[in-house]
Amino acid sequence: MNLSERKKKILSAVIDESIKTAEPVSSKDVQEKYVRDCSPATIRNELMALEEMGFLSQPHTCSGRIPTTEGYKMYVDELMQVKKLSKKETEMLRDSFDNHLVNLDDIMQKAAKTISDATNYASVVYYGIASEAVVDKILLVPVSKFSTLVIVSTDLGIIKEETSQIVASEEEMMQASKILTKVFGGKKLEEIENGYILVTKELARYKDIFDTIIQIITKRDNDISKNMAVSGKDKLLDYPEYHDIGKLKNAISVLDKKELLYPLIAGDGDLEISVKVGGDEKLGIKDCSVVSATYKVNGKTIGSAGVVGPLRMDYGKVVSILKNVTDILEENITSKTEKENKDEQK
Repeated sequence: MNLSERKKKILSAVIDESIKTAEPVSSKDVQEKYVRDCSPATIRNELMALEEMGFLSQPHTCSGRIPTTEGYKMYVDELMQVKKLSKKETEMLRDSFDNHLVNLDDIMQKAAKTISDATNYASVVYYGIASEAVVDKILLVPVSKFSTLVIVSTDLGIIKEETSQIVASEEEMMQASKILTKVFGGKKLEEIENGYILVTKELARYKDIFDTIIQIITKRDNDISKNMAVSGKDKLLDYPEYHDIGKLKNAISVLDKKELLYPLIAGDGDLEISVKVGGDEKLGIKDCSVVSATYKVNGKTIGSAGVVGPLRMDYGKVVSILKNVTDILEENITSKTEKENKDEQK
């Protein structure tokens, strides 16, 4: 739906003021704070028109207007301005990360807390491994008489360290590692997952080990909860929208059910930033919005970070914070990957 420039300006004013105050916005507020070149009567007429179009609603006949879900969608699609963070804000985000963190889970937890603290909304950070990741090497390290540590290394770093009940001598482990690396090396994970691996005579000797490696790789993303960090659920209580118990339960259930949360923040195709205003009706999620940003390593998308909050979210600021944090995440994980690769070469 095409809006005149004046209607866009007035709708944007109502939403900006609503985000700040959480109160219905009057024509007087719009005229005095945002649109001084229009008369109060003109603004009242435009507000009525925007209400008829479905972008605003009036809770009570004597009160001001509040944005509807459609109003927020129009705002995000056409009116929102991404807020540039100050140098101090950017430095605070960067300083919140400990450069000594090497465990991926710790990095994710730190990222989730940083986003939640900076936005004052609930946050979630997910990491997976792109199917395009290319296997570098496979190592079998005996840890006891009846167990072996299986390490699968790719161009995006180590994707799996798992203890398995593989029984073999140390010499057999070394030989199997060489053969498995020769067979799997240079192959994309999706090729392995889809069964595009030729079982040679050489590999047939290690069929049990081969089958174990296949299982480890193909189940790498089955348990989404292990790859997800959530922070700041309690921050939702700061918003009057969630004084409604029903709305609060819905938002908390989204954050507690990670199988629902994943499709919300996983990203839309090649989009770096995704905004879902009003949740997702197909998933039974409403009365909240989700903003997410993907992050990459070596040009491959490996995860995403998101914010869950009320419809009355400061979208412009959230997008800017997510973009900054995902940039920092990319730097941290890239540095971790490079260190792992150097350690393997020693």
